[in-house]
Amino acid sequence: MEGIEWWLTGVSAFQAGVAARDDAAKARQQFAQAAACWEKLWWEGEQTPELARNRARAYYLAGNLPHALVAIHQGLALAPWDRYLQREWAALREEVAKACDPKLRSACQPVSLGRLRRWCSPWEIWGLVTGLWWGGWLALARFRMIRRGYWGVVAGGLLGGAVLLATVWEWEQWQWQSEDCRHPLLILARPSLLRMGNAIEYPPSVPSVLPAGVEGRWAGQRGGWIHLQLPDGTRGWVPATDVLWVHPRVPEGDGGRLPPLP
Repeated sequence: MEGIEWWLTGVSAFQAGVAARDDAAKARQQFAQAAACWEKLWWEGEQTPELARNRARAYYLAGNLPHALVAIHQGLALAPWDRYLQREWAALREEVAKACDPKLRSACQPVSLGRLRRWCSPWEIWGLVTGLWWGGWLALARFRMIRRGYWGVVAGGLLGGAVLLATVWEWEQWQWQSEDCRHPLLILARPSLLRMGNAIEYPPSVPSVLPAGVEGRWAGQRGGWIHLQLPDGTRGWVPATDVLWVHPRVPEGDGGRLPPLP
């Protein structure tokens, strides 16, 4: 099918799921079909924040919280400043926290990289940088004309602000890209016990089972097991079949290859 056909088929299935809300099993089946159609559309290249939100909602209503989180993170990778995606992510995180052992909630609380990239789009940032930069030069020109110290201070503040804002923005972008490349984001696909080694004979590294939907970072893999790092830095091993990859890739300097893109 063409892209528009996948989209329309997904819309039809989603609407059928809404119409069948009195029959939970039937509704979930329809929502799962909608999610599958939009997933196909996504991997055909139609990647937009709106499609990511639709996929996440369909997966969530189909009872598939882990895949809903994957869809949200893929959308946030495109537009981390998108308020709708941020709200959806917060709601899904709350669902995971409710299922988590109270002793582990702080360890499993996801940490966002950067502030500017979450609150402003690149166009807004560079528009502000440009405004500050030219405002600074205008203030400097005014200072040279009338030789009043006030205008010199204004010029220095505006030019310094432009440089600082641009530097912080670039640093946050580099930090996020570097972290995502070295330690790709993972989502637990099912409840799993974090172990101290890559076999079931090893004792647990945390006191209870982690619920599906917990987020972590790839820290290595060996023999069909993934070395997972939780947001607070706690590390342990889980079976490779228990995780979903948000952005699969090969980390630099590591021998283990990650799964290919779907």
